[in-house]
This record gives sequence, structure tokens and C-alpha cells, in this order.
Amino acid sequence: MESYIPLSSIGRTPPLAQPQHHQRQNHQPQHHQPQHHPDQNGSDMTTTEYTVTGMTCGHCVAHVTEEVQAVPGVADVQVTLEGGRMVVTSADALDFAAIEAAVAEAGEYTVAAN
Repeated sequence: MESYIPLSSIGRTPPLAQPQHHQRQNHQPQHHQPQHHPDQNGSDMTTTEYTVTGMTCGHCVAHVTEEVQAVPGVADVQVTLEGGRMVVTSADALDFAAIEAAVAEAGEYTVAAN
């Protein structure tokens, strides 16, 4: 059986999705419960999830990651552009104001604790 491909679709590619620019929103800090888990050395580590708004590209992710990584006590930072998910791992619970200041230093972004 032969496959049929409409001639009108040959050589066409779907339009690229345009990045959505987020408007700056005022998020109130929420109380969150960090999760504790042992690291490779058996030390108890804290993992806290946040949502960062305003990021539109990989450079945004890099700037946020760099600034949050510089916060004293932060062991690891994982930032995902899609959905704005940020997971911060530290030896102890971190002050939300320090995370918020680091994200603001990175650019026109806002952060909320999940």
C-alpha cells in the first residue's frame, strides 16, 4: 500500500513557537517545607523548590543559576526554563530573602517558594 503525502505539505515546516514574555508579578513569600535527604557522604542535605518567573531564554537560566549558586550555603542549583522550576540544595535551610535577592540580582525575575 502506498503512502500519500499531500503536495501542499512538502517543504513546509511548522511555525516556531514564539517565546512568551512574562510580566513581572509580585509574589508573596510562602511558607515551605524543605525536604531533607542524605548526600553521597551521608550528610543531611536540604532541597527546596522555587518558581522563577520572567525567564525567557537559556541566558536567563544561566544568570539565575550563577547568582543563586553564590548564596552562602548553597551546594547545588538546578534551574529549568520551562515552568521556571528551580531546585536548590543546601546543607541547612536557606533564608528566602537571600534567594530572592540573588534572583533579583540576576535580572528582572521574581521567585516564589513552592
